[in-house]
Amino acid sequence: MNIGSKYQYISDERLARYMQDTVIKYLKGLPDDASRFDKKLYKRYSGIANVRNKLRYDLKHGATQIDLREFLASIRKDESFSVLRDSNGFADRLNELESHF
Repeated sequence: MNIGSKYQYISDERLARYMQDTVIKYLKGLPDDASRFDKKLYKRYSGIANVRNKLRYDLKHGATQIDLREFLASIRKDESFSVLRDSNGFADRLNELESHF
């Protein structure tokens, strides 16, 4: 019985979407009116180290580095991300993320 890759049913588009969602969540940062529980979860799971690990996982299983770089470039230029660019600390987080990839 040939089982094959356990990731064969996850499409590359889905992995790219997971990657984009991870990047957007990291770049948004923590909202000002976050509860204590949200702050605790953010501190534990939303640091740059965890984001890098999630992105490496997606890159390992089918998403491409080109997709990641193009998405980061589109965040910087595209008008649909203007609200995201206005968030506090956005530029620092984006530059830090780009330096790792």
